[in-house]
Amino acid sequence: MTGHRRFEANFLPRSQLATIRELRQRILAAQINSMRFHTPCLLVILFCCASTASAAFGEEGRCSDVHLLARMARARSARTLTQLGALAGDSYPARLVFAFRMFEINPQTDSARRVLELIPQNPDQDSVWHSLEGSLCDHESVEDMKTLGGLQARLPHGLAKAVALYPEKMYDFVSYAYDSIQDPHSDYAVQMQTVCRHHHERFTTAVNQMPEKDRNWFATKIFDIAACRAVALPEAD
Repeated sequence: MTGHRRFEANFLPRSQLATIRELRQRILAAQINSMRFHTPCLLVILFCCASTASAAFGEEGRCSDVHLLARMARARSARTLTQLGALAGDSYPARLVFAFRMFEINPQTDSARRVLELIPQNPDQDSVWHSLEGSLCDHESVEDMKTLGGLQARLPHGLAKAVALYPEKMYDFVSYAYDSIQDPHSDYAVQMQTVCRHHHERFTTAVNQMPEKDRNWFATKIFDIAACRAVALPEAD
């Protein structure tokens, strides 16, 4: 078993959950310089921005570090990516971007395993997965935001492709479904459909290893195992 958080038996519907993605979209869309805002409102917005970025990337999240992440996400060869990875260091965001981009460039069993080993194990890691598309520093370029946002959007597909190559991590893959779909735009359950069809026995076994309450919630709210059909569908942008 893994260190994933257990599914909660009693929680709000997805539509009522304030995800990091939604928070960032609201903040970016806000007219901060408008006269409609009073000083207390501005302070709340700035506090939310700082708290989210700090939780996801730490106090040292400088724009140079964010730009390096975007350069890794844009790398077109394993050689270039490896050179950039050596500069990026060993932080969780750096390892995440490096591993996923390497898997996209070179989709082999070993790179698949490395991707699956980065499935979030705690709230801080999970926040990184849902923060890449937002503004991660004061002077982040639009190009870098688009690059990292594109990587974030591809994460569910990348995980599904990786677990198909390395099904030994199937339990980790199905267990992360609940956390992923807290983002109402996540297509994680949809991506599980192909995995379920191609590895149905392993997929079913992994789900059956969940605690009973978690398993029942998964089967009724997230995924129809018998039909290999997603129940939790992404909301339109």
